Amino acid sequence: VWIDSICINQEDDHERAQQVQLMKRVYQQSTRTVVWLGVGTAQTDSAMRFLRELAAPVRSPTREVVPAAAT
Repeated sequence: VWIDSICINQEDDHERAQQVQLMKRVYQQSTRTVVWLGVGTAQTDSAMRFLRELAAPVRSPTREVVPAAAT
C-alpha cells in the first residue's frame, strides 16, 4: 500500500521531488490503483461518467486504455 499524501513528506520539497519521480513506476507496477480526488460535485460526477465512456470502447491486455482510433 502506497499513499502519496502519507508516504511523501509534503512539507519537504526535496523529498517530494524525489518521490514524485518514483510515482510512474509505483503506478505501473501496481495490480490495483484506487484514486480519491475529493468530494464529488455534479460537475465532477458528469466528468467521471464522460471519462468512463471514453475508456469503455477498447482496453489492451496491459490494462491501458487504447484510443479507439489506434485499433
